[in-house]
Amino acid sequence: MKKVFFNYLLLAALTVSAAFTSCAKDVIVVELPVSAFDGKITAIVENGDDFNSVIERVEITNHYFEENINDWVLYVCGSGSYSGGGFEIILTQTLNYKALKNIESLFNSVENLNISDKTAVFVSVGPSMICAFASNNFIGNFSYYKEDDENHTQAFFIYVDKDVNIVGSAIDDISRGKYPVKMPLKKGWNVLYHTSTLKVPRAVVEYTTKEVSGLKWYFNQR
Repeated sequence: MKKVFFNYLLLAALTVSAAFTSCAKDVIVVELPVSAFDGKITAIVENGDDFNSVIERVEITNHYFEENINDWVLYVCGSGSYSGGGFEIILTQTLNYKALKNIESLFNSVENLNISDKTAVFVSVGPSMICAFASNNFIGNFSYYKEDDENHTQAFFIYVDKDVNIVGSAIDDISRGKYPVKMPLKKGWNVLYHTSTLKVPRAVVEYTTKEVSGLKWYFNQR
């Protein structure tokens, strides 16, 4: 099985075994944009037919910390059945306002970043939150990436409540090196690409919303 690299700047990897829907008072309604990516995910999984009898449904989840109960609360951003070696999901138009974070918190340092609108808020989902279920049991997750001996590119999905442009450089949590950021985000859902290039003495990292070709969907069975 291919090794999956998780993004420590977006969301901590969270093994999901259940999901909770939020009450009506806890949500805001937003309109998905008409753009290159409008929130619709169509995934054809590598060797996906092998899982047709294993996976019943796919759920994309997110979470937020609820101080009243001192615990994390999970909710579903989108769901769909698994068939024909893949799945199709439209990311929800209803987002939990408690899960929305200020755009600056996407990075551990904003000193060398130019953010066009610092009032923007975001929600992001990564591979740990694209989950497969059978008989209501969590059985694995999906990743959308490509890699070779030197490069690894992983896709994430990020929602912002308004247009915001982010350019400059940030600091990688692991290597402590600076990496370039080129993120023009449109209101609604966007695809964000994280690329790691292995170089001596440290890896080179880049975040961009410019489409990267050649990515494939993989199922990581639990």
